[in-house]
Amino acid sequence: MWRKIRLAYALKFRTKDVDSILYRIRNGKAYAMDFFFGDKERAKTILAIVLDSIVEDIVKNVKGKKIYIPDYINYSLPATEFPGRRDCGKI
Repeated sequence: MWRKIRLAYALKFRTKDVDSILYRIRNGKAYAMDFFFGDKERAKTILAIVLDSIVEDIVKNVKGKKIYIPDYINYSLPATEFPGRRDCGKI
């Protein structure tokens, strides 16, 4: 599941019109680089497939249950297995 979520984050980034990327290192440092990805439509197609796969994995645990999600709360999926670490990217 974690790998699928990380893949979804990477694919979503590649669907955006950006010209640089920020890499964060575990020691807290970060560095930026120029970024170009030319096949945005293919990334969107693959992202849809990956998100469908994540939904298939999650639905097993929530199907038939009522889940209340208030409008004022923004839920997101974690991109790391390290508990307590805050992530800056969200799906």
